[in-house]
Formats: sequence, structure tokens, C-alpha cells
Amino acid sequence: MTCHRFRESRLVGSRVSDKSNARKAVTSHTHSTAGAGPCTIFCLLPSAFCLFLPFAFCLLPFFAFCLLPFAFCLFLPFAFCLLPFAFFCLLPFAFCLFLPFALCCCFLAEKRFLSYACCHMETFKAEGIVVRAIPYRNDDCILTLFTPLQGLIPLFLRGGYKSKKHAGSGALSPLSVVEIIYTRGRGELYPCQEIAVVRHHLELRKNLAVLESACRMLQMVATTQQPEKPASELYQLLLFYLSKLPDLSSPGILESSFFLKLLRYEGIFPLLSHCSICSMLLQDTWIHANEPFCLPHAPPNALHLSAEERYIVESLAYCRDFKQLSSLALSPLLSQKIMGLQPLP
Repeated sequence: MTCHRFRESRLVGSRVSDKSNARKAVTSHTHSTAGAGPCTIFCLLPSAFCLFLPFAFCLLPFFAFCLLPFAFCLFLPFAFCLLPFAFFCLLPFAFCLFLPFALCCCFLAEKRFLSYACCHMETFKAEGIVVRAIPYRNDDCILTLFTPLQGLIPLFLRGGYKSKKHAGSGALSPLSVVEIIYTRGRGELYPCQEIAVVRHHLELRKNLAVLESACRMLQMVATTQQPEKPASELYQLLLFYLSKLPDLSSPGILESSFFLKLLRYEGIFPLLSHCSICSMLLQDTWIHANEPFCLPHAPPNALHLSAEERYIVESLAYCRDFKQLSSLALSPLLSQKIMGLQPLP
């Protein structure tokens, strides 16, 4: 019995010792694997990368020159087979899906553009004299209008010469008084929406000399006035002189008078009574660069006016009575001298 119990105790002891040895082995293996992580990261991975990198560079030409053409040759028939299916099935389906979205986007964009245009374009109504009408392309027209409140206005009339309402009524003829409705935006030419004739001035077109004088008066306005500069007094003066031109046998008197009054309006008409250097009272006057001089101080190219001519010039410039204007006698030489006071381009 004693021997049997001793053997059992040895067996139990050996089992216990085996279990403890197994636990020690597992613990030592766990510690060994836990310590192998940093070694793998910092030692094995760079080594593997250094070994794989030349192999990758060696495979790269093989992949580029062998596998890619092979894959392209495999995919090309498949792509040609799918092309009719994509063209006849997918494209109409995508078009049907995209069409309502595109129409909605176009509608919103047009609505936004119209609202922006309405906010940034103002509509005006004005009355003026047609100074110039230039054809543009086939049927369009570029107008220059002289108005009392806006001065010279450049306008663009779409289809002006094509419409019988505009071209047939004489609205595009110079010297016509018209009413317009136009919009003002950021461009240099303002779109003209409506144009209607107020007065044709047909009496100016019956006599060639009267028509030439009227056109020269328009040319004076076009060359001296700035765009969009208010000139209500000059506008009324031009209308009055245009209405009185057919009543005179010599329209050059009103033309010269309008030119001198225009110089006064612009502030460049010279005072002819005293010399600009010595202030001496003048009988005969020499004018150079719109400055009066006496004979000793006159420049070589000065314009000479006698006492009688100076009286006529001052009467034309300051007269307010039409009867007095009609009683004046204007020679062609004096008319040339008057036009030489301030040359117009």
C-alpha cells in the first residue's frame, strides 16, 4: 500500500510539474512573440521592401509591354460589342433623364438673366432731333439724337431700315423731330424700343441752300456738344432757327448767327471792344485764338474785322429780334471770317 501511494504521489507531482512547465513555455513564447513585433516592423519590412523593389522594377516593363496590350486586345471586342448597346439604349435613356433637368436649368438661367437685365436697364422717353443715321449691317441703324435733357444720345435701332413704320415714316431722316423710348444699360449704344415722328421739317427740304444751312447747323451741334450733356437752351435755339430758316432769302445769316450764339453758349466767344494786352478801345479788331488785339499787338495771322464788320458780328451774336436779323446784310467774305473765329473739326 505504501509503495502504491508513493507511486501515485510521484505521478501527481510529475503532472503538476508538467503543467507548470507548460505554463512557463506558453509565457516564454508569449513574451518572445510580443518582443518580435518591433523587430518585424523595423527590420523585416525594410528588408522585404529592398528585396521586392528590384523585382517590381523588373516586372514593370513586362506589365507595360505585355499585360496591357493583352488586356486591351481582350477588352476591345467587348467594347465594340457594348458600343451599339450604349448608343441605342443608354444614350436615349440618359437623354430622357437629362432633358427635363436641362430645360429647368435653361428656364431658371433665362429668368435670372431677364431679372438681372431688368434691374440693370432703365427705360426712358425723350424727344430730340435726328442728327445722324448710319446703316449697320443690312437692316439695322445707328442713330445720333440731340435731346434737351440728355444731349447727344447714341441709339441702336434693330431692323430700322427694314420696317416701313420707321424708314417709311421718315423717322430715320436727319432734321426730323422724333419721340423715342429707349433703355439705358452698360453699353455705349442704347437700344431703341420705339420711335415716332413729331415733325418732319419738310419745308427745309424744298430749297437746297436752306437744307445745306440746316445740315451745317446740325454738324455744329454734333462737333461741339458732349454725349449726354444737358443742353435745353441750345436745343430750343436750334428748333427756333430751323423753323425760321425757310423764311429768309439768305439762310447764311441765321447759320452765322447760330454759330456765334453757339460760341457764346460754350463761353469761347471773344469780346471785341478792347485789346486783350493793352486794353485799348478798338475800332478795327484783329482776332487770333479767340482773343482781340489792336494793330500793334496783333499776331501775324490774326483775322481782321473792320468797325462795320464788328458791328454785324456783335449783332448776329447778341440779337434777339428776328426782324433785326433779317435786316442785316452778310457778305460771303464776312461769313468766311465768322466761320474762322473758331474752326470746327
